[in-house]
Amino acid sequence: MPHLPAVASAVWERQVIQVTYQRWKEPAEVTRRLEPHGLVLKAGTWYVVARCDGAMRTYRVDQIVAATPCDCGFTAEPGFDLASYWHGYLADFHRQLHTGHAVIRLSDNGVRRMRHLLSAAAVTAVETAGVADAGGWVCARVPIESADLALADFLRLGADIEILEPAELREQAARTIQAMAAIYD
Repeated sequence: MPHLPAVASAVWERQVIQVTYQRWKEPAEVTRRLEPHGLVLKAGTWYVVARCDGAMRTYRVDQIVAATPCDCGFTAEPGFDLASYWHGYLADFHRQLHTGHAVIRLSDNGVRRMRHLLSAAAVTAVETAGVADAGGWVCARVPIESADLALADFLRLGADIEILEPAELREQAARTIQAMAAIYD
């Protein structure tokens, strides 16, 4: 990340910087004038929290294409607390990330294995779902990001999971499993 030193310097010195930034949601380069308030390292990725156009926003440092100091300082947002902001940002991010739900059944073995294969939100949903049925299977309504990502995650559990809803996801799983079985015939 060639621009991390410039961003870190701007944070410490309360200097305004102009950045060219590669957006991921709508891939395009944009120019922003930032008042960086803090840096966060999460899972090996650096983020800068900065005021831009009067609002606090979060930017991935590795998406910064260019960073130029503006030779002017700024006054920090009164009462700004980086840790509080970050926790709120992550909560909002996760709420927006999960756009739907799936109803699944997991075997006892699937429940044990899911902790390493499914999202934290899905694991929590299964763990709070209640008791297993007579066959040892647990039914739960779990949040999903998208049908394609959910299917990829669910297939990792093999025969220890059954997708019940939505019907489209169940049908997509059946088609994928049939195609896989045809390869081994």
